[in-house]
Amino acid sequence: EKTEYGLDRAYRFTARHKVSGGVGVLLVDRDLEPAPETEDRSFWLEYRGRLLDNFGGRLTYRYTERRSEFDHSYTNNSSGQTSAQVPYYFSAYDIADYDQNMVKLVVDWNPAPLLDIGIGATWRKTDYKDLYYGRSDDKRQIYDASIAYGDPDKLRVSAIGNWGKTQFDQAYRNISTGSSPLPGGTQTATTFDWGTRNTQDNWLVALQADWAATDKLLVTGQASWLNTGGGVDFWSGNYTGAGGF
Repeated sequence: EKTEYGLDRAYRFTARHKVSGGVGVLLVDRDLEPAPETEDRSFWLEYRGRLLDNFGGRLTYRYTERRSEFDHSYTNNSSGQTSAQVPYYFSAYDIADYDQNMVKLVVDWNPAPLLDIGIGATWRKTDYKDLYYGRSDDKRQIYDASIAYGDPDKLRVSAIGNWGKTQFDQAYRNISTGSSPLPGGTQTATTFDWGTRNTQDNWLVALQADWAATDKLLVTGQASWLNTGGGVDFWSGNYTGAGGF
């Protein structure tokens, strides 16, 4: 069950410039034993403006914090966890507490009749809170550009480019019987901290042509190229035998 409420306000201080902002709260009640309740609180602020008749854009900042009510004796796979066990200090990242900052920029430019150019960028960083293990942070950045030329009532050709990258860090721990589940301390072959850094990147290039053959017939042709890559780097406090990275 979801309940959402908020308040938005806007102020236009000239015909070409406007500032908007708001706050919001999202409450989630779920049938999930590890985290039956979650509250997201957010704040956003946006500037929209046109510096020239043919040039404008918007800049948006958003801050979000999530807080969940946890029962650490449960995980997604088991129950009965105690404070002497590593899973007790782990929470799935999609319900974990976090503080998140996001900035988004969009620019529109019409340098000539029938010619439109757009540029966009998004940066987002999420810091996960109060977790010893699991995802600790992630960073995302996306950049895109588009250009279109032509009369939409006749023939219009468009090109789009996009590049994005995601990076997130995760922490874990292996312990032997009777060892502390908390991170740090002496690292041995059987009790040690370890983690990963995951990276993903992709790019996209697309072309599109729209031809209004008649008043009732629109012909569209498209082509796109996409590439996705990524990798995982491991680290470990165990440098004995085959355990170290």
